[in-house]
Amino acid sequence: MKKRIAIVLAALVVCFSTTIIARGMSLSPYGSYGKTNLVYLKAIAWFNSGWKTTSDDSAYGVTANKYIKQCYVWITQGDSTNYDYSATYKPADNGQGTASLEEFNNPFKDQSGGYGWYYN
Repeated sequence: MKKRIAIVLAALVVCFSTTIIARGMSLSPYGSYGKTNLVYLKAIAWFNSGWKTTSDDSAYGVTANKYIKQCYVWITQGDSTNYDYSATYKPADNGQGTASLEEFNNPFKDQSGGYGWYYN
């Protein structure tokens, strides 16, 4: 019995520990949605306004040969949806847009999330 309690406590420590993620911004756009650990959901997107998208960027749902002016992310749990939007940029601005959300993972509600792009 003591061994089971120790295992459960160890699992809880792992679940509630802080996740450290290092990322570097690339020139091409990036988007991601998923669980950072068992406790949180995270959606993130970024872009560089001076970058003309290519067919290689299609992995992130981007249309090729366009300049992104804004990105957004969302997380839905049950009937509640939260959004975050980046600043808006023109290609000449050479700005870096970032949108990010992190929410507590409620396992008793249906969940979805994602990211998207607006173009100049």
